[in-house]
Order: sequence, then C-alpha cells, then structure tokens
Amino acid sequence: MILENLPLWITYVIGAIIFFLIWWPLAVIFLEICILSIILHMGLICPHCYHYGTNTCPSGYGMVSTKWFSPGRKQEFSVVFKRWIWVVFPGWILPPLGAGYLLVQDWKSIPVWVLLIAFCIVGFLILPIVSKQYGCKKCRNKSNCPWGPD
Repeated sequence: MILENLPLWITYVIGAIIFFLIWWPLAVIFLEICILSIILHMGLICPHCYHYGTNTCPSGYGMVSTKWFSPGRKQEFSVVFKRWIWVVFPGWILPPLGAGYLLVQDWKSIPVWVLLIAFCIVGFLILPIVSKQYGCKKCRNKSNCPWGPD
C-alpha cells in the first residue's frame, strides 16, 4: 500500500511546493483539492471495484471507502472508472500549470525547473510504472480493466 501511494503523495508535495512559490495559500488549496479528489475517487469509483471491501486494493482505498460509501455493481467498474477518472486529474494538471506560470515570470529559475522535472518524472513515469508493476500485477479485475487486459 505504501509503495502504491508514495509516488502519488510525492507528486502532491511537489505540487504544493510549486504553488507555495506562487502564493502560500495556493499550496493549501491545492492539497485540499488533492484530498477531495481522493475522496471523490473513493466514492465514485471504488464501490464498483472488485477490491472494494478487501485488503487486496493496492492503494488501500478498497477498505477505507467502505467506511463512507455503499457498494456498487462490480460489472460496471470499467464504465464507471472511465466516466469518473477525471476527478484525479487536477493533481496532475495543476502543478505543471503552476510551474509554467512561474517560468513565464522567470524562465531561468533552476528551482522551478527542478520541481517541474521532478514532478513529471514521478507523476508521469514512476507512478505509472509502480502501478503497472505492483497494482496491476495483483489485480483480480483484469478482465474488466478500463486499461485493457494485461
């Protein structure tokens, strides 16, 4: 569970640092948006997943979501996932936009370039690799996977 979530939380921290450089309240707002997106994910997608209510969910959302949300229809998982996956997009889209804003102000800012590159490496390279190698490998829902069977 830690391995599956660590890259995600690292992207959120890097994103918060980027927004802190713009204006510190934006960092707080960004983290609130990230937490809200996780809660929305748990409420809209997790109840339909085969891992819902089990300790087999790689991210741990499967057990946590049972505390707040009623189960959904497992056979609808792929459709529900595709319909609602956008709820996690702000955590991936906003930090590069924030870094872009900072780079328009000072395109030579090495710290901003480092944060942007680190964010992209963790969010767009490491996180998907970890998910594919760890989460997808142990998934019981491969036949109904929105990304297609392995």
